[in-house]
Amino acid sequence: MESKYNLMLQDLFVLYKDDERSLARLRGCTMKGSGAFLHAVPNENLGTKMFSREFQFAVGYRMGLPFNLTKKYCSMIKCLGKVDKYGDHALSCAFGGDRIYRHNAMRDHIFHLMRRVGYDAKLENRGLLNDSNERPGDILFTLYNLGYLLLLTLQFLR
Repeated sequence: MESKYNLMLQDLFVLYKDDERSLARLRGCTMKGSGAFLHAVPNENLGTKMFSREFQFAVGYRMGLPFNLTKKYCSMIKCLGKVDKYGDHALSCAFGGDRIYRHNAMRDHIFHLMRRVGYDAKLENRGLLNDSNERPGDILFTLYNLGYLLLLTLQFLR
């Protein structure tokens, strides 16, 4: 027998079947751990403290609520992006730094987890490409039992 929660969730997916943005938001909200920030103890040392406005944005974004914004375009000097009422641009703007901060935080978290469980992981290893000092990926690690050298690159959708 299906739970009341699952039936309601199915109804929401049917209701928003033609709205790609809402479907993506609903899928994200149903993923394990997606609401963990709601249970985190606000602590600056742990990096879990949110300012009131940030928390309001996070909850409103999760619920799919529109924001009352006065600007029509992004306030970052080099960005020409339009600001939308749901705040999507704010999460993907390449000029604001938040996207890079989130990327690096996720990269560092995965790196430290890999090191903790015994992988000899390396961050942004240089010199992997012939005649180049570029960093082709975020985390380099070896699966010794399979003899593979793997490069993990984290990318966020723009």
